[in-house]
Amino acid sequence: DKITVSSCGIDVTHFRPMPRNQAREQLNLPEKDTIVLFVGSLIRRKGVDILLSAIARIVAHHSRVKLIVIGEGPLLEQLEAQALDLAIDKIVHFVARKSNDELPFWYAAADVFVLPSLREGTPLALLEALSCEVPVIVSRAGGMVEVIEDGKNGLLTEIADPVDLERRLSLLLADSDMRQRFKEAARDTVVSWADIQVEIDTLLHLYRNFGAAAKSTNRF
Repeated sequence: DKITVSSCGIDVTHFRPMPRNQAREQLNLPEKDTIVLFVGSLIRRKGVDILLSAIARIVAHHSRVKLIVIGEGPLLEQLEAQALDLAIDKIVHFVARKSNDELPFWYAAADVFVLPSLREGTPLALLEALSCEVPVIVSRAGGMVEVIEDGKNGLLTEIADPVDLERRLSLLLADSDMRQRFKEAARDTVVSWADIQVEIDTLLHLYRNFGAAAKSTNRF
């Protein structure tokens, strides 16, 4: 009863849903493509190589799938080489890091957000995607299992398992009702759990209580 867990929180007034066609027009993205989105640093623990392997398996039966990878990091050249080796270099687009002003458009343009991390805390990118009402698939890593309830507001995939990720992604892409259900639950998840203004108010309340408790027990 003396422990309070607080989210890092995001600005839900900035990361908000918008029409997909509007976002794609803004970014000059084709309307008919099925866009899978990753946002994060290109480092080992984010599992982008796992995502590339899953995409290579899925293109055989989803010809319009495109993967957009937003981020920078030391693995960029290695991941580009992997995409070439897997013959998916034409459908995988590595995009440099985007500002907070731009990111809501990229989330809104996506059909699915995927974060297959090997290790994780509670990533801002996941909260941002949910706040923009994007259906999500994430690995069972770290704090993501506290945010996503499998089958209710997203899908969970096994860690470092491209076969399971491909299976879950295929399931979600084939089921428009499931995607709509996740979209409807997504923003409620963030607003009730990680609204930055709520988190600020919570922290201020905690600090005030700490200060009052310290004064009442000060023996000096």
